[in-house]
Amino acid sequence: MSDEGYSTSFSYLLLAGTSTYCLKQYQCDMCSWRLACASFSLILLNAILGALYWGNDSGKEVVEKAYELTSFMRSIFALPFIVTQVWLEYGYECEIAGFYSIICLIPFHLYLGNKTKQPVIDIVVAVNSTALGIVSFIYLHSLHISARNFDFDESSVVDMQNYGMICFTYYSLMCLLKRRNC
Repeated sequence: MSDEGYSTSFSYLLLAGTSTYCLKQYQCDMCSWRLACASFSLILLNAILGALYWGNDSGKEVVEKAYELTSFMRSIFALPFIVTQVWLEYGYECEIAGFYSIICLIPFHLYLGNKTKQPVIDIVVAVNSTALGIVSFIYLHSLHISARNFDFDESSVVDMQNYGMICFTYYSLMCLLKRRNC
């Protein structure tokens, strides 16, 4: 196996640990809306499958379909579900907050119809990132979305996505715990 495979498997193991921590800390049984818990669980499942997929060359075909499906599901459901939970925690109407969960059905519908989905996924991510940024700006706390340019010559795109997802899961947990209204 290449160093990239080990590196990516390690990033998935870190992501699995982070999502497990988030599930344990958030105490999902206290909420009527369990969207954050669904998101953390989906991230955990994808991380476990990703660690198996990238960490074992001989067993890739066993988990490949499940890994690809959970990767897609993570990309369209994780952010909208967290954004919905954040908006609910900050006291917004269920209808307004629920819009961000419903928006992820568009790329899911395209997936079921075998249509091109990447541009729509990009739009969904942009809309949800903007919404999360708005909540952060309104309530003036430092757990908002930020971006910075780095030079990562030796890291794969999957590793960078996983490290970004680690930051996302942890900071979304901190944001949710800061304003617990379940």
